[in-house]
Amino acid sequence: MDAFVNTNNNISFIPLNNGQRLLAMNEYLYGCNKKSVQKKYWKCIVNGCTMHIHTDDNDIYLCSGKVDHDHEPNSDLIRTTRLRQQMKQRVGGSEYECK
Repeated sequence: MDAFVNTNNNISFIPLNNGQRLLAMNEYLYGCNKKSVQKKYWKCIVNGCTMHIHTDDNDIYLCSGKVDHDHEPNSDLIRTTRLRQQMKQRVGGSEYECK
């Protein structure tokens, strides 16, 4: 499965080898923190940053936290992560989902 883009708020997903995905939005990366029946809760991957967002179970953006990131956006990190994962997928792939 290639990383896909959700046109709602410019969200894209990067599949990881461990079966999970990273969410990329506005040049920030988020990891899935938890999942309920109707929502997914995503937390910024930068240590100490408390920014989080919510999507529905179909990966449609719902809302974000009331605080801003305490660091600058990093489009280079997103590009590097995406390229690294694409190279790993060439070796072998599987379906990825927020667990």
